[in-house]
Amino acid sequence: MKRESLGGPIALILIGGFFLLRKWIPDFHPFELFREWWPAMLIVIGAVMLAQRLTAGSRAR
Repeated sequence: MKRESLGGPIALILIGGFFLLRKWIPDFHPFELFREWWPAMLIVIGAVMLAQRLTAGSRAR
């Protein structure tokens, strides 16, 4: 049975949330936030992917 990925829907929710915050809070600038924190976001995404692969590998044994 193929497991569906949650990455796409979560990304759409986050992007939509950023744009709604921009509309509700005029001083909120999502692209400035992204520009400042993109390295940390990449590290977190990589750590989550690594943890998923390690736990999937240990369950297969």
